[in-house]
Amino acid sequence: MEFALHPLLCAPDIHFRAAHQSGVDNALLVASELITDALTRSTPGAPCELTCTFDRYKVTISVTGPYDTATRPCLPPSPPGQRPGTGKLHTLRQRILHAITDHLQITRRPGGGRTTTTTTATILLTGP
Repeated sequence: MEFALHPLLCAPDIHFRAAHQSGVDNALLVASELITDALTRSTPGAPCELTCTFDRYKVTISVTGPYDTATRPCLPPSPPGQRPGTGKLHTLRQRILHAITDHLQITRRPGGGRTTTTTTATILLTGP
């Protein structure tokens, strides 16, 4: 992510860089949260893809990966009566994403006995 956003951080206009720094920081945090979510919802070794596009005013981050509810040996079991992925950590992750993104969309596509999930977040770069 830092490599993809490098042009924003190295823009020749110091005011442009300063105005966009918090947006870049938010984009890095969002990418980290989306990747973490994708990895915790899939089986170990499953592929996960991150796509980052940006223009002068926004960054769009998409993470696509398998969503496997049947086998997740890396995660601790959920408390009785609670669905997997609805614990405190998941709730905190969702709160963070909703607080710092301008738009958040989750798309699930079933196929081949497995569901593929794409989560797309848009972060505005306009600063003070």
